[in-house]
Amino acid sequence: FGTMDELFEVGTLIQTGKVERFPVVVMGKDYFGPLATFVRNTMVPEGTIDPEDLQLFTATDDPAEMVQRIIEGREGIEFERRPSPRVVLGESR
Repeated sequence: FGTMDELFEVGTLIQTGKVERFPVVVMGKDYFGPLATFVRNTMVPEGTIDPEDLQLFTATDDPAEMVQRIIEGREGIEFERRPSPRVVLGESR
């Protein structure tokens, strides 16, 4: 259940604006296809999610498509610089 929990959690965080929109790409159309069908054919008609929410994630079998979706999805996203590791805390680079 962990994978599904994380997938729906990130969708919720994006929907509610708690995090900026970013590309969510899952590998395995055969595995995630039934979930996408359920979301599209059950959740949307029931009104539990909006049709636009279907665009929150992409399922693919193609690593090149995954990379392309991620590259396209990062356009316009501002990334924060991570703080430097602190030796005193035992952190390494």
